[in-house]
Amino acid sequence: MRIVSKRKCLQFALVSLLFVVSSTVSAAQRNGSGIVNAIARNDDNCSTYYPGSCINGGGWFTISGFTSAGDCPGYGGSGGNIFLGVHNTTAGKQLFDLAKISYVTGKSVIVYFDDTNKDPISGICYISALYAQ
Repeated sequence: MRIVSKRKCLQFALVSLLFVVSSTVSAAQRNGSGIVNAIARNDDNCSTYYPGSCINGGGWFTISGFTSAGDCPGYGGSGGNIFLGVHNTTAGKQLFDLAKISYVTGKSVIVYFDDTNKDPISGICYISALYAQ
């Protein structure tokens, strides 16, 4: 049986705590609300035809009314418009369906996203949750 010293256990605990704190601090969780004012869905080859302006196999939409979106791309100057996308997964498609319903009905939405979770080509941030109001 190997005996681990108290000092080694303390070092391990300190390093683990620092890792947890640093990963929490570096996370860029954001949220905001607004109106979905444009919506699009792309095929799996869109980056070949429109590099930097689409998500391969995924959908994206724009929302107006943001005051801060971190490092997520926006458009239209200081009007608070932001591009947001969904992953090409079952959950992503369900989020996109809700965005479409909100677009058609004109309902305001609340979105949650991490501005470090982006499409590698377009830089559009992926959402993690969307709530219609």
